[in-house]
Amino acid sequence: MRQSPGDPEPLAEGTLISHLLELRTRLLRAVIAVTVAFVPLVFFSNQLFTLIARPLIEKLPEGTSLIATSVVSPFMTPLKLAAISASPSFSQVSNPGGWMSPQ
Repeated sequence: MRQSPGDPEPLAEGTLISHLLELRTRLLRAVIAVTVAFVPLVFFSNQLFTLIARPLIEKLPEGTSLIATSVVSPFMTPLKLAAISASPSFSQVSNPGGWMSPQ
């Protein structure tokens, strides 16, 4: 049974829906993974910031220190660092075999 050139492919809609469902599943897994990794890092965000900033602080001239350039910087900078540290879990959970792995 041959289709005429104007007829839509019968599996096109099913394929689109299955791809959207797979995308939803992967995005949900990724958000959960980043959240699970972020929550413990929040508790240690100040220690993590101190660990990362120590080499810079050691290279500063004598008698100087890091300064905050806005009111929320002392609070937001360690949280941003925790979020960035949690983000590699996004790629590992959403696609555990790597980007070239066949599913």
